[in-house]
Amino acid sequence: MMMFNVEDLLALPQLKQGKLPKHFSEVNVKDAVGEVADIMDYMLKIKGIDLETKFKSFDNDTVLFDKQRFQ
Repeated sequence: MMMFNVEDLLALPQLKQGKLPKHFSEVNVKDAVGEVADIMDYMLKIKGIDLETKFKSFDNDTVLFDKQRFQ
């Protein structure tokens, strides 16, 4: 976690200059939300809370996303 913050601080000047390298790839929204929901479901079940996910219609299931930055 600390390394993530240091890398972000080092990237700030590049971001301000509009020169931050981006590594976009297609990510399936339903899969990504499902992964987060699985993690949250485990944590919530410990507290006795049920989690339910519902997907409404999508025009496109994928988005361009910089997964490297997000992780």
